[in-house]
Amino acid sequence: MKRVERSVFLLLVLTSIVCVMLSIRGWHICDALSGRWASTAGLFAALAGVVQLEISGLFAKVIEHYSDETEYPYGPPSYITRQIVDNPDTPIRTQGRNLLFFNMRTGFWLIVCGTVLQIIGTWLA
Repeated sequence: MKRVERSVFLLLVLTSIVCVMLSIRGWHICDALSGRWASTAGLFAALAGVVQLEISGLFAKVIEHYSDETEYPYGPPSYITRQIVDNPDTPIRTQGRNLLFFNMRTGFWLIVCGTVLQIIGTWLA
């Protein structure tokens, strides 16, 4: 299920970016379309933020569950540890993955940016 959520999250972020580009391009052609694209970008960014918070919140619950030393005295099972610790030979990929999927601030800032884009889009329309 996480794989589907991550794919949906990335699709929403990419769609938001495309809508921002269309908004900037539309600024020179038609102000009404520019506002609509900015509002659409904001909505997609806010939705991506909500999905990202869901992804990162579920991860926190798993960590909380497996950190119970009475139930798991030797730490989490190995399949859980492999999800937490990524390949140390790819630090940039690991940092990007952690930022996108496990950092709750990412979702917060996506919601903030989405809301700002919606406000801008409202005033441009």
